[in-house]
Amino acid sequence: MADASGYSLAIVCEAPADRDTVCSLTDRVLCSKIPWLEDVLTYTRAWRGEQVHETHLEWHHVPERARARGLRVMGRFDGTGGHVARQALLLLHAAERVPDAVVLVLDSDNDTKRAPGLEQARRAQPWHFPIAIGVAHSKR
Repeated sequence: MADASGYSLAIVCEAPADRDTVCSLTDRVLCSKIPWLEDVLTYTRAWRGEQVHETHLEWHHVPERARARGLRVMGRFDGTGGHVARQALLLLHAAERVPDAVVLVLDSDNDTKRAPGLEQARRAQPWHFPIAIGVAHSKR
């Protein structure tokens, strides 16, 4: 739900450079589809990490943060990265302010099972936010 600061879009990625690339591409796509949005974009959406004051959430921090919050992931995941993706989604689901949408971005590192793992985490339960998945093959 939007408030005075606009929509809260959480991004989970590997590094700040990935965040910059994905946020820029997403903003460009949004503005190309909704022309008037360019004039008000900075007022209508805010990129964030687990918490609103963070610029993004990095994958390597997810397991430690999930353990600290007592969030456990049960079940078997068919794809690489599905377990950590589910942890990330649980963290965002339990955040003080739940994001309005989530973007999960990974490099494939030539592992074709990464996208299915993210997709399985997205389908693991009904989330309170839409989830977009991006898998870069082979470079950003």
